[in-house]
Amino acid sequence: MFVLSMRILLGLPAVEHHGPERCLTSRTRSEKECSMPPELFGGLAAGARAAQRARWRSWPTVSLSIAAHFAVLVLVFVIPLAAEVPLPEPVPLRPMQVILAHAVPQMPQPPSQARTALTPSHDYAPTEAPRTIAPERPQEPAPTSDVPVEGALPAGFGDLGAIPLRIEGPPAPPAPAPKPAAPVRISTGMKGPQKIVDVKPVYPALARAAHVEGVVILDAVLGIDGRVDQVRVLRSVPLLDQAAIDAVRQWRYTPTLLSGEPVRVLMTITINFKLE
Repeated sequence: MFVLSMRILLGLPAVEHHGPERCLTSRTRSEKECSMPPELFGGLAAGARAAQRARWRSWPTVSLSIAAHFAVLVLVFVIPLAAEVPLPEPVPLRPMQVILAHAVPQMPQPPSQARTALTPSHDYAPTEAPRTIAPERPQEPAPTSDVPVEGALPAGFGDLGAIPLRIEGPPAPPAPAPKPAAPVRISTGMKGPQKIVDVKPVYPALARAAHVEGVVILDAVLGIDGRVDQVRVLRSVPLLDQAAIDAVRQWRYTPTLLSGEPVRVLMTITINFKLE
């Protein structure tokens, strides 16, 4: 049946006519099939031809249906997409006006005519000689006053341009004071200092309570007037150094002389702290 349907759709004869030899040699077909009447095959062929004609008649309808569906798709999808794209607005064309400027040539100005005034000339010789000639009178000098002017220079002082001018600037700064000479150690050939004011050091109460004893050695610089200018600790004893420095700063000495001139000297001072 499947083969028969395919042959009908393709427009071929429904049954192939075989000769009596094929019917006799076919093993799968029975004698009943080979002996079927030809009217049956003619009816099947007529039905196949009618189906083929109906199929060919339906092609215009199918074509119209496809065209209608395609038109619907165009209306649904293509036209909205084309409508969403905005078209650019046309740019209005403005009329262009061209103005041509022509340079006006300048006319040359006529040269100015200078007007000269004509003055009468009197340079001519007299025709008649004068009868009397008036004598010439000497011109009188201008009157001068002998009133002295305040701030005026006396007569005969000379040319004012020869007066020298002197501009004084700011006064020069005072010269810096000379730095004191470096102190020197006391040596032979010098008149050594003599103590004239002696102050005993005060034993600190804390050092006394702690039973602290010792020797403090100081370096002292004596000025040219015999006063103690600087003090430096060479050997230290805790709790006793400041008491020794305070006492030495109050000492006074006679000036130290070198070749008859007072000088600064450096001397070493030893102070012994001992509990009684």
